[in-house]
Amino acid sequence: MWLYFIECRGGAIYTGIAEDVAERYQKHVQGKGAKYTRANPPVRFLAAKEFADPTEARKLEWQVKKLPREKKLAVIKQFEAEGISTLQSQKDQSQKDQSQPGVPSPSRRGTG
Repeated sequence: MWLYFIECRGGAIYTGIAEDVAERYQKHVQGKGAKYTRANPPVRFLAAKEFADPTEARKLEWQVKKLPREKKLAVIKQFEAEGISTLQSQKDQSQKDQSQPGVPSPSRRGTG
């Protein structure tokens, strides 16, 4: 299970969980994702972290959703410091895969 972050119109950071981050991100972009992202479309994919335990991912999602933007950015920076899959690593992989930049590749797997 993946915990992921998307920057939305207006600067808000949406936090969600998914088995397939690339597929879920595309649903958000197409307006078929969460109610929030239908009203506040995604601007860019920020980061994702994979969890072996789905319960752990859900708990962290619930905790992070309550945080203000600045603290969500701090969580993302912490993931980056740990070498977790982030926007830059996703862009690098996407360019190699010749897929859409900034969109996670379904074959890309982070650590966690």
